This record gives sequence, structure tokens and C-alpha cells, in this order.
Amino acid sequence: LFRSSLTSTKDISVNGLTLGLGTSSIVTNTVFGSLAGFNITTGYSNIFFGYQTAFSNTTGYQNVAVGGNWPGAFGAALQSNVSGYSNTAVGNSALTNCTGNQNTAFGTYAGGTATSGSNNAFFGYNAQPSAAGVSNEYTYGNSSVTAHRYYGSLTALTAGQGVNFSANTPAAGMTSQLLNWYEEG
Repeated sequence: LFRSSLTSTKDISVNGLTLGLGTSSIVTNTVFGSLAGFNITTGYSNIFFGYQTAFSNTTGYQNVAVGGNWPGAFGAALQSNVSGYSNTAVGNSALTNCTGNQNTAFGTYAGGTATSGSNNAFFGYNAQPSAAGVSNEYTYGNSSVTAHRYYGSLTALTAGQGVNFSANTPAAGMTSQLLNWYEEG
């Protein structure tokens, strides 16, 4: 069994793969991957894992990006985010064009067309926003998804009224006529 240790005050590069704190050497950042977090200047508390993840980030903070770029891809996770904060992108090209804040994407290409919006979530392969700069939107799946499955109850709140989809339990104030109007929209 071979044992050794390596101590360095700078990032380590092994076969072109960077491991360390990023170009700014801020102790709360963690980078693993060639060119990951390459342009960080004052951004802090970031975790970037994969080739070119968060490449453009300079001042962004509390971001997590996992998913590198590869030939023919649209970009790495959070690749274009310069100053955004509290974003989480897991998947190749997830949130690759997003410059907003407090966005979450899980899946290859998830949220890839999102640009300046904030407080969005994208779940699944190629889950995209309704518009590039939209805010406060959750997207589950893509146009190829044919069914959504939920176990238990699902409650949606609209305009101060609730629509409860659980068995035999209508929402307070909900009548069949009001539900018909809602469905006919």
C-alpha cells in the first residue's frame, strides 16, 4: 500500500485537471476540473466540479455547479454566470446561459435557455423555462414527457382559493361550479 501526502498553497494541476480553490485562492471556494471557476475574483462559497463549470463567474457566491462542457455541448453548468448567487446546477449544460440568482436545475441541459431570471427550478432532461428571462417558475420535464406521477395528495393554490386533488376532500370555499369555471378558464 502506497501512502504519501501532498501539501500545496496553490491549486494543483494533474494532467490538466485543476484541484483547489480556483484562480482567486479564496478559501471558501472548491474547484475540481480544468478551467472550472477560472475567472473568479471575489466570489466565495462556491463549489464547481467539471470542465469549464462556472467559467465566467467572477463575483458570484454560494453557487454549486456540477457538469462539464464537452465537444458539441452547449456549455458547462453555470458557464455564463458572472455574478449570480445561490444557484445550483447539476448536469452537463445545466443553467449554462443563466446570469440570474437562486435558480436550481437538475438534469442535462436543464434550464439551459434560462438567462436573467431568478427563483426558478428545472427538473429533468432538457427542462426549459417558458421564456428566457422568466422568474418564479418551476418546470418538470420537457415536451417529450407524457405523464407526471404523484403519490399522495397534490394541492394547488390559485387566487386565494385552493384546488385540492386529494380523494373526497374539496378545498374550503370550492364549489363544483367554481371548479368548472377554473377548468374552462
